[in-house]
Amino acid sequence: MSTIQSDSNKVLDFSDTCLLTIAIAGASAGGKSAIAGALVTLLGSEKANILALDSYYNDLSHLPAAARDKHNFDRPQALDIDLFVRHVGRLKQGRCI
Repeated sequence: MSTIQSDSNKVLDFSDTCLLTIAIAGASAGGKSAIAGALVTLLGSEKANILALDSYYNDLSHLPAAARDKHNFDRPQALDIDLFVRHVGRLKQGRCI
């Protein structure tokens, strides 16, 4: 069992069968990766992992470089959200992605 003591003296217990999903959102360069990395360090890499939304940009390798340069990666359509949701669902079921 892993426990985390917070500054407010509350203790969070994580048993081996507990699956907790934490979503961290914010603006670009807002510290999301640093927070996620700190959580993995705190919990241990055997109990925590990072699933970065950056890994779910649609594949544009079939387009010429000039067309890729014009692509707006800030639009929601730039991401394969359906695949991300499927992967989160598989992970919550204890399955591999």
